[in-house]
Amino acid sequence: MNSQNTRTRKDVSGQNNPMFGRRHSEASKNKMSQSHQAYQQRIRQAQQAQPMTMQQFLTNTPQLDLKGYIQSLVNKETLREIIREEIEKLL
Repeated sequence: MNSQNTRTRKDVSGQNNPMFGRRHSEASKNKMSQSHQAYQQRIRQAQQAQPMTMQQFLTNTPQLDLKGYIQSLVNKETLREIIREEIEKLL
């Protein structure tokens, strides 16, 4: 608890910080980069596996920005699927 109190905790700013002057090694940077890239790839795959329907978009988007949403779609097939769903609902 005392470590949270600004009056009694040890000053760890600047040179008093245990990490002062240290840097990540190139190997560590590469490992973090690979991990982040793999995470982003899993996210993209999950989004492509279950594309968002128009109903999901309308219920999950507080400010309706359809033009921005369409422009953000990387996969044109996803857009085609959404349009196909909406046409089927109308028929």
